[in-house]
Order: sequence, then structure tokens, then C-alpha cells
Amino acid sequence: MQKKIYTIIFLIISALILFSCTSYKSEYEKEMPDWIEKVPASSGSYEYFTASGTNKNFTLAETDAKNNLINEIIRYLGVSIKAETTTTALGTIENFERILKSEITQSSSANIKNLKIKNRYIEKKNDSVTVYLLAEYDKNELRKERNRLLKIAEEKILSISEPEKKADDFFSKKKYYSAAVYYCKTAAAALNSGIENYDIKFKQNIEKAKDSLKKIKPYIEKESLENPLNEFFIPVNIGAFEENVPLLISYKTKIKNNTSIVIEGIETDKDGKAHFILHDENIDSSSRLRIELDISEIKHIFKSKDFPAYQKTVKEFQQIVFKQIINLELKKTQNKEKKQKEKKSSVAIFIEHEGQPISDVEEKLTDILQKMDFKTLPVNSQNLSAPFLIHAKIQFDEVTDAAGGFLVKLKAFIEIKNPGTDEILYKKIITKRGAGFSEKEAHRSASVTVAKTIASAFVELSE
Repeated sequence: MQKKIYTIIFLIISALILFSCTSYKSEYEKEMPDWIEKVPASSGSYEYFTASGTNKNFTLAETDAKNNLINEIIRYLGVSIKAETTTTALGTIENFERILKSEITQSSSANIKNLKIKNRYIEKKNDSVTVYLLAEYDKNELRKERNRLLKIAEEKILSISEPEKKADDFFSKKKYYSAAVYYCKTAAAALNSGIENYDIKFKQNIEKAKDSLKKIKPYIEKESLENPLNEFFIPVNIGAFEENVPLLISYKTKIKNNTSIVIEGIETDKDGKAHFILHDENIDSSSRLRIELDISEIKHIFKSKDFPAYQKTVKEFQQIVFKQIINLELKKTQNKEKKQKEKKSSVAIFIEHEGQPISDVEEKLTDILQKMDFKTLPVNSQNLSAPFLIHAKIQFDEVTDAAGGFLVKLKAFIEIKNPGTDEILYKKIITKRGAGFSEKEAHRSASVTVAKTIASAFVELSE
């Protein structure tokens, strides 16, 4: 009710602003003028509009007439746009009129300042007064306004129809994470568009997004996990063939009797599989490894929204993700004789750095691969016969303060190829962040994450 009152007040104020600077003559004749019964035909330069308002109070009656005049222009523009537009995706006239009304009232006199009141007729009765208005609008200015509003209407309606179309396509291809993201984009666009039944459109797409997320069911590939050769390599499957689905891995580490939680991000490959390299010299072997879907992108869509509908929606998404969490118990082998493992393939490693500081990527990557029984070699003329060459260029992207610590972002341009044939087997640009209480710690954390990502890609290729 309060919202309706504010809307009415706003329209009254808008009408007063829109017409406060116009001049026109009033008619008090006993006979009603012809333009009331029949709107004058458009001339070479002008389009004509009429409207009326009735109230016990003259000022309110005139305000009603001015608001109704705006509505007449909106209807005219809506019909004109629909008649000249063949794109079915642009929706109904009702949708256009809602958007046009919102734009005209919000922009106040700035965009219809060329509307001029030519005449006014007042009809008095015992308990009321009716005000009739005749207005003219320059055709050239009207067309400019029409084109401006058409562009706005197209953008708003297409901002809903286009992502929804993409979402449906992703869902049909069983790319459920991408479908959920685009259903959320559709819902957010609908809520901000002002189209007819926008609230229904919002709810429909949120339900579709939730259904999509529920179809993502991460699980550990136990057969691969039980393979003694995969001591550090943990394979996660999401149950669908979708690439670049983000997952979060968290576990505890101990440094000088202080326990901290490490969170790393991984992404699925085209087969819907992601691999995590469990390699940290300070890992707490008594803790659990937690694996969950990362819905940060979805949260970001609703980040700046204060509406209860947004807050409720994000909470529902989090509940779905919570039910899908994998908790893997870390078991450290004790008092067992380790079997001698045969060395796997050899790989040459060449890490370049653009600018300062120098990262720990090469050191960590070498350490990880050696502990996974790969033979690592520095790049020189003698070892280019190795079956694999890992070449990466590391850029120090940025460092920022965050909650009493630091965040460091590294960008890596990665290539894995066969040195003998020069065939590129893997190529990707990645960006990874690391956190720490000092800039040095954050830089090390980012380096470890980059090294794990490169190692994961290499292990998949070499299998």
C-alpha cells in the first residue's frame, strides 16, 4: 500500500514538473470544443493528443489530465513501436507500455519537454470539475523519443529472453551449471525490467536454476583413488559432461602448532572431471578434505540486491550445495613398508617470469611431479628428447589487502607439448589467487595453486 502511495505522489510531482513550463490558453465556453470529441489529425509538423481528468478539486483534476496525457503518448509510442517491429522476441504491447511509462516518469521533463499544451477546456458540475487538455508534439522530436525508448525496451526485453534461451539450451545439453547461471541472469533481469508479470518470470527462472543445480552431483571416483599410483591425485566427477564447472577444495594445515584452513579452486574438464593434487607439506592428516560446488558466480549476480527475494534465493542455493558436499577422510599411511614405485614419464620444465617478484611455481611443480614419480628435468639442449615439455609464463598480476592479510593474483600462460614433434598437447591461460598474513605467504600460496593446476593438467595428459 505504501509503495502505491509513493507511486501516486511521484506521478503527481512528475506531471507538475513536466508541464510547469508550458503555456496554453484556457477555454470556458459553454459549448464543448470539437477537439474533445475528435482528436485533430496530425499536421506536417505535429502529432496531437487529448486527455481529461475529473476531480472535486481543480488542481487534482488538472494533474489527472496531465498524467492521462502521458499515458496517451505511451500508448501511441507502444503501438507505433509494435507496428514497426517484426522481432517476436520483443514481447507484447503491454510490456512495451510498462517500460515506456517507467522510463518517461523516471526521466521527468528531460525527454518530453517538447510536448506543448495548446488548449484547455474546463467543465464544471455541481460536485466536480473536469479538465480537458489538447497537446501537440513535434514529429521529429517524437520520433527521436520513440527511437530512444525502443532501444531501451529492446535492451530490457532481450536481457530476459536471450539468457533464458541460452539457459534452456544448456539444460537440454546437460550442462547444468551453465544453465543455472543463465537462469539466474534471466531472473535478475526480469526483476529489474518492469515488464508485465516480472515477479512470475523471476520465480520461474529461480526454480529452473535450483532444478539445474540439483542435477549436479559431485562424487569421488573411488576406483582411481584406490590406485596406489594416485597417492596425491584425487579425481572428482560431477556426473555430467560439462567443462569449467568450479569446485572448492578445503582442508586444514598446521604451521607451528597453528591450524589454518586452505581453500583451493579447481574446474572440470570436458568430461565433467576435475583433479585435485593433495600436496602440502603442512597438511593436517587427521582432517577431512571437503569438496563442494562453487556458486560464487551465481552469488555475484545477486550481490548488490537488497530485496528479500534475492536473499532468500541465495540461501536456497546454498542449501542445495550443502547437501552435495563431499567429505573425504585423509588417511596417512603409517608403519607400512612403501613399495618401490617405477618412475613414470620424464618431463622437461621451463618456467619464465614477466617482471618481479619471481614465483615459486617451478620449485613447487617440480616437487609435486617428483613425489608423483615423474622424472623432472630442467630445460637444456641435452634433455629436449623428453616426451613432454611444460612451458609456462608467469605474470604477477596484483596484490591487495584483505581482512588483515594479503591476496596475490598470478596469471599463467601454459603450454604442454611434445618437444620432438612440437605438437601442442595442452594450452590454457589461468588466473589463481593466494592468501596469507604476509605478502610473501600469499605469493607462495598462489604459486602452489598455479603449480597444482599445471601438474593436474599434465597428469591427465600423461595417463
